[in-house]
Amino acid sequence: MVTISIAAAGQTSCSSLISPATLATLDSGGNIVMAGLAIGESTYTSGSTTIVGEGVGGVFNQYTAAEFLLPYSGPKIGSCTVLQETYPAGGKEPSAPNAQLDAGTLKISGPGLSQNVAVFAGVTGPAYSSSLAAGTLQGGATYTLTGTGGTQVGPFSATATLPTNFAVTNLSSLTTINRAQPLTINWTGTGFDEISIGVQGAILTATTTQSVVVSCAVPASPGTYTIPAAALAYLPAVAAGSQNVGQLSVSALHNEGGIASAESSTSTSLTPSLVGGGQVNFGSFSPYISFTVSATIF
Repeated sequence: MVTISIAAAGQTSCSSLISPATLATLDSGGNIVMAGLAIGESTYTSGSTTIVGEGVGGVFNQYTAAEFLLPYSGPKIGSCTVLQETYPAGGKEPSAPNAQLDAGTLKISGPGLSQNVAVFAGVTGPAYSSSLAAGTLQGGATYTLTGTGGTQVGPFSATATLPTNFAVTNLSSLTTINRAQPLTINWTGTGFDEISIGVQGAILTATTTQSVVVSCAVPASPGTYTIPAAALAYLPAVAAGSQNVGQLSVSALHNEGGIASAESSTSTSLTPSLVGGGQVNFGSFSPYISFTVSATIF
């Protein structure tokens, strides 16, 4: 299969937010580094249980070209992309990074907040994550994340302004998803310009994980988006109360540029230098308010 770019109306050529150097790296099969950093509030509901949390953190992921491109290689329906993966139970997800890089000490500061972000040693490298006390983050406030630089990622500083407020007005109706029908999500709020929607269905057995994620990035201003049935049709059926995973998440964000997928982003708003030469290829420090519900998919 061959694809050919089509220039936007009124333009005589096609352009890309991806730098020539990064395109050359992808072409040659080299490694890609993405900084995925975020701050915000999340609400998770499963049945009658609701958990609200605030936090800050992220990772500096290193991918092979194949790992990074996998989330962008699946079907695209409307504003949604589909990521399908099957892999051994307990094994590495095919689109997961092969390493996480050390960026030294990260510090978050803003209204009523000044502290280092906790770092955890994982199998493939460090991950940064700190839970914050309820009520710490203020809607519409601006926060700054700084990094001292570590053994692999150089110093950096980035700011993020949280959405002022956000609500999914039909959230309670999204706990049951019919794959044969379009699914409409409605929202209200201010201080954000993009909505990220993710629907996941996963079948877990003793030997295999089969996961499908439908991810949609849409403008916030309409206050509504309908996921096409053609996209939902890729999801597996997931019964309520089973060991399998069915969930839907809706997040209010600021558009950081580039293309977002279920696993990565091509934003270049945060691209610090790398100690070994070059710089982070893609990255952002994203503020968010999100809601996630467990769902039955049939």
